[in-house]
Amino acid sequence: MNEKELSEFGVTCKRCKLDFAIFADEKDICHWNDGAFIQDVLGYLSASERELLISGNCGDCFDKMFPPSPLDNQN
Repeated sequence: MNEKELSEFGVTCKRCKLDFAIFADEKDICHWNDGAFIQDVLGYLSASERELLISGNCGDCFDKMFPPSPLDNQN
């Protein structure tokens, strides 16, 4: 089996300056840095954790920058 070996990565949000710990496999981080799609190699992380790695913004700050549109809830 290809068991994940998780390491802790400290990431600070650029906007609110809060520190976050993300646990990911170093090989997966390397694959992402080499051009793999983050959702393919780090799909076990939450969307907020992936966004923090991509943009440096935590989920709360991302939601403040891009609030849901009232149209998103229409059928």
